[in-house]
Amino acid sequence: MRFFWPVYISVAAAATAGIYAAAPLARPYLPDFLKPAAPVKTAQSASPQSPGVLLLKARTPSRPQQTESGDPSEGRALSPPQTTQSPYPQPSPAPVAPSVSEEDELPPALNGIYLARGNERPGWGMTRLRASVYALDGTHSGHVAAGTLVEFSDIKKSSKGKMVECVVILEGRRSEPVLVSSKELRLFTGSFHKLSARQMGDLQKYYALSGKVAERKNELLKIAAAKNPHFRQYEAAHKNLMEHIDRAGQLARQRDAATGLVKMRLEDQLRTMKHAEVRLRSEYDAAHKRFREWKEKNPDALAKPENDPQIMRFNDEMAALRPRVPGLAY
Repeated sequence: MRFFWPVYISVAAAATAGIYAAAPLARPYLPDFLKPAAPVKTAQSASPQSPGVLLLKARTPSRPQQTESGDPSEGRALSPPQTTQSPYPQPSPAPVAPSVSEEDELPPALNGIYLARGNERPGWGMTRLRASVYALDGTHSGHVAAGTLVEFSDIKKSSKGKMVECVVILEGRRSEPVLVSSKELRLFTGSFHKLSARQMGDLQKYYALSGKVAERKNELLKIAAAKNPHFRQYEAAHKNLMEHIDRAGQLARQRDAATGLVKMRLEDQLRTMKHAEVRLRSEYDAAHKRFREWKEKNPDALAKPENDPQIMRFNDEMAALRPRVPGLAY
């Protein structure tokens, strides 16, 4: 018995080694259902990237167009309303439409959706005017209509004021990240996915009407401004100053990317343009003063938007929509 365990262990080790050596030889004689499954090869995709969002093409830099319903005396270049397309929104694999049915909808506030104020971080927003859209490098990319949905990303500061970095969403398609002036947006907390299709539709109708009101006011202001004998001089001075500022901005970007003698030459041009800007601004201020003084002496020449039939109709339609989207219509 004293040799039992050594003999037992030796036999077990020899049997185990024999099984590992002989098992592959027996595989052809096994039934098919006992054979191990061969690994399935997966086809490689043609492209390492998913069919996501395409980038906006950069366009020629230009001065942002004013779309708010402003007074010419504030230095805004007035223009008649135009219909333009979205800045190239591209197909997105993710759904963006609200998924809540009308039967299951709740008041927006109960879903944490309300106007973002102070330090509250927005989740999304909507254009309240026909809004200018810029690429992240500041170049003008086009316009979107009032009532366009955007997904909030961040707040940026620029020479044009506070800008919102966001993604424009149109008919289920998403743009690349772009910049839109915060003055042209209403920003809200929470997620727009929690709104029903009815709520989203009413909200877009409301802000589309808001944009129509602003466009009509611009039309009336342009008509009134044409009666001012100093308007054309003021408009020309404003245009010259803005174009000069745009050219200086383009040269500044070229200078920042240049080196050596090219950079020195661009710096000399910028210094010359800085002196010219002082002159152009002085001419603009003088024309602005004459324009404003005539307007103050002739108040009857100014249009009264509150009495305009179109604006009154738009306001009535907005008033009817306001209780249907409580806390979101401003």
